[in-house]
Amino acid sequence: MCGISGEFNFDGHAVDQEQFNRRNNILTHRGPNGQGVYIDRNIALGNRRLSIIDLKSGTQPIPNEDRSVWIVCNGEIYNYQELTRSLISLGHRFSTQSDSEVIVHLYEQYQEDCVRHLRGIFAFAVWDQRKQKLFLARDHLGVKPLFYYLDKKRIVFASEIKSIIANSTIKRQINQRALYHYFSLNYVPSPLTMFENIHSLSAGHWLECADENIKLNQYWDLSLNKINDRGKEEIKDQLKELVHKTVKMQLVSDVPVGSFLSGGLDSSILVSAMKKNLNQNFKTFNVRFKESSYDESPYAQLVARHCGTEHHEIFCEAKDYLKYIEDIIWHADNLTADISMLPLYMVSKLASEHVKVVLSGDGADELFAGYPTYGADQLAKAYRRLPRIIQDQWVPAIAKRLPVSQEKMSFDFIARRFIYGARLEPEKAHYSWRLIFTEEEKQKLFGESMLDTKIEDSFWAYERFYQSSQGADDLSRHQYVDLKVWMVDSILAKVDFMSMANSLEVRVPYLDPHFVEFAMSIPPQLRFNQFNGKSILKESLRDTIPLAISKRKKAGFNIPIGKWFRGELKEFMMDVVCEKNINQIGYLKWSYISSMMEEHFRLRRDYGYQLLSLLHFCLWHKKFIADQ
Repeated sequence: MCGISGEFNFDGHAVDQEQFNRRNNILTHRGPNGQGVYIDRNIALGNRRLSIIDLKSGTQPIPNEDRSVWIVCNGEIYNYQELTRSLISLGHRFSTQSDSEVIVHLYEQYQEDCVRHLRGIFAFAVWDQRKQKLFLARDHLGVKPLFYYLDKKRIVFASEIKSIIANSTIKRQINQRALYHYFSLNYVPSPLTMFENIHSLSAGHWLECADENIKLNQYWDLSLNKINDRGKEEIKDQLKELVHKTVKMQLVSDVPVGSFLSGGLDSSILVSAMKKNLNQNFKTFNVRFKESSYDESPYAQLVARHCGTEHHEIFCEAKDYLKYIEDIIWHADNLTADISMLPLYMVSKLASEHVKVVLSGDGADELFAGYPTYGADQLAKAYRRLPRIIQDQWVPAIAKRLPVSQEKMSFDFIARRFIYGARLEPEKAHYSWRLIFTEEEKQKLFGESMLDTKIEDSFWAYERFYQSSQGADDLSRHQYVDLKVWMVDSILAKVDFMSMANSLEVRVPYLDPHFVEFAMSIPPQLRFNQFNGKSILKESLRDTIPLAISKRKKAGFNIPIGKWFRGELKEFMMDVVCEKNINQIGYLKWSYISSMMEEHFRLRRDYGYQLLSLLHFCLWHKKFIADQ
């Protein structure tokens, strides 16, 4: 696991070596164990290394036998040993035992098709000296990020945007289209970033650059047409076996591997599978909260005892937000305001004090329809059959009168969200659960300069994938879209930002492409159960986890931000999101923001998510735009 950077001036201009070294070293937190740079006039490749495999000889950049092909790679290739044996049989010679070197020889053998042979999490750059060609690629599901700046003279890329904008000749300008969508979603959908002319390479894509003519290609996509026609019991057996095989494959490492353990179903299953596949004790990590509805630690402790792990916990409180928010904003340089960034940062910091690698249960909710939103999609079908007066007047009037609760996933919050979306068409109804500011609310939030800019409805981020999945059943389409947008640009982005900020590699077994393809081939009626979330996963692995875990409802991983903004964080939030700052930044209307604050403080509405969105934007703007 590493941080990578690079520059290719296809106009022939020489790379500024001193500036490039500074850019590469900005990524030291991603790779504190060493660095490497390859520069040849107008091409530069850089790497900061977090040593996981081949600790002695795996330093990057790595060349092929005659030094005509070079690579820098961020990530892990889990099937590298199998690929190495195959390539050696074809005549290739290896100089290291690193998993990254296998990509150099795969590229020699298969060119652009090299990515089709890889099973892992990766973002890499290959320089083909003979063809004067740069080849970039990102893994199938988008676990590892890769950003690039492009103009008519050059391409500049890196694992993080802060490394790109450290180039003094690249102007930092806000992408207004990205800003508009950020306030809808609390993250920026790919391929956009918050910076004009800087792009995110989309998951499952590669990019080829020999001059200013860029070739962009999608090499992998999830098919929704493959349905497993085996019986339920055989599917359960297959699923159980695949969970254990995938976990075993992702335990490959020359350093100890631990796991995040929330006490939920997904991480508990992974920890159980680790116990079966490791011949040694291992460590697990969890976050605790004083607020009981947010605290899952008793369940995490139960699983830790069941599996005999060395369990570590850390408390997350409002004061920790003040302590770590500057670091969080710096590392989340593409601007995101996910509710779980703070606890994720803290548990990553805790884990990094003990191990370099952890497993995480991300992806299972998308694959096995574990989110309550999938159930809401089904209930909405029945709701739409009610008389219009009930849908449009009676039920909304009742929901409006519900008292605002500060509990996690409170009934008033769920009811209001459900009613808003249930009257929409199915695709927009599902999307509405992800909204922070609706299109109507953004008309009040943005100033005239933004509203005069012609920007599409933020549903665009989801609609393009709904269009490409037409013909499949509704459930599969919703899951597919969540994997393509929500998973990549929100969940995986925050996991990468917060873990690598602490020099920690996070592996996600549920998002192995083979596992994803198998899970989505399970018939929809087995994948989803209205009254028992992730039932097929529970039934398949019930005998490996405590009974109390399999009976638990989905809890989620977040913080009581709405409550904190009324209490310990109120003063801080008001100092940052204030009339002076809002007016200096531009784009937004203070009158609407101040009215939201007033309603939030008086417990008339819970605007915790919206205020978090505004707070992160103000802090991000100061760090990356105002202070440049």
